[in-house]
Amino acid sequence: MPGKPADTFRDFGILPVDLPPPPEVVRCFLTRGRIIGQYIGTGIVSAIGLGLALLLFLFLPLPLNLLGGIAFLLGVGAVVYLATHNDYRWIELDGQTLRAQQLYTGRIVERSLEDIDNLGTMVYQVRRLQTIVIESLLGRVKGIEVRFRDGCTPLRILRADPAMANAKELIEAIVYKMGKLREVDAEIVDFAGSPLVRRIYWKDEQPSPPPTRNLKVIVMCGLLLALMFGFVLGFWGRAADKLQKLSSLPPRQVDLQTLIEKGPEDNPHVVVTDFQFGGYVVESKNSTWTEVTIALFPKSKKGGLPGNPAAAGKEIKAVLSSHSIRDEAALRQFVRRDRIDAVCSDSPGMSGGTIRKHLIESNPGSQLNAAWILSDLSDPPTAETVRNIFAGAYVCFGVAIALSIVVFMLK
Repeated sequence: MPGKPADTFRDFGILPVDLPPPPEVVRCFLTRGRIIGQYIGTGIVSAIGLGLALLLFLFLPLPLNLLGGIAFLLGVGAVVYLATHNDYRWIELDGQTLRAQQLYTGRIVERSLEDIDNLGTMVYQVRRLQTIVIESLLGRVKGIEVRFRDGCTPLRILRADPAMANAKELIEAIVYKMGKLREVDAEIVDFAGSPLVRRIYWKDEQPSPPPTRNLKVIVMCGLLLALMFGFVLGFWGRAADKLQKLSSLPPRQVDLQTLIEKGPEDNPHVVVTDFQFGGYVVESKNSTWTEVTIALFPKSKKGGLPGNPAAAGKEIKAVLSSHSIRDEAALRQFVRRDRIDAVCSDSPGMSGGTIRKHLIESNPGSQLNAAWILSDLSDPPTAETVRNIFAGAYVCFGVAIALSIVVFMLK
């Protein structure tokens, strides 16, 4: 606009007055670097989804692994579709025809200027410190959304996130040629304390309200939650199923020193003897203990209690993990035992992590490079519990598949 500063578009928008006549064909486009960046981002998201689907295929039992894998493939596909279906390599105005090429499929979309309902200004809706910083660097206007009367997918002409070269010129050309067809008007509002061109529309028509994305947001949130809970329940059920099956096998009695030296051999279900408890670490939620990890040492002539290990200074080569100890009193009762019914890990672990750090701190002078992990079987999961966990995973994956289909059906 004559008389306006160069950055008017970035913070205010475009008014349908005093626009210069455009060439017959005006095109905006993503540069090669922007295209590569879009492909890399989409590829990373897709690779993560494929990786999670592969984990489900490989490690969950049949047929849950098939259902979960399909759910993740469809779910990630739906997320990628929703995020990219409105991405275009270029958008051009040729006479009275808008034409665009989809970034990933190469599909050409053609619409007439007569099909336009209004041009909506795209801004950052969530107001927070990051938004203010971004707007100070890039401007308030992200781009213009060309909305159509039939409600089909709009065309987004982006000046940021990612920026399209020649975006301002294309928007001006569209507004100019709309004004040659019929008179147009602009709605100016106060946004975040400054005026903003909210939309441009045909003056003799009532513009449709901005398209709501509440349904898409709800569906997408439900889809992601279903995938997340399905994944967690699937692997929780797998672990519980393993414990349940191992707990039903006859245990092998072994002293802790032999277990440390030879491992569980051919039977991970063990009854451990000749040990003493060391220091411990508690994980809790809402003041309730959820897991207790206790260092174990081969028995010596000196006795020890949790928090004051007699074996201080020795290397921690075995730890006990228990979900059945709920408070201090239960711990005191537990450490009176002289044998532990547990499932031993296939190999030494706990070479890193927060629990390892705290466990070393609770056993002053001790080191922990790798330790056999014993899972307490004081209260093993029942077959019914395992079935219920797997049932929850089936439901979550089923919901995820259904919501993925809904995403592909939405306009």
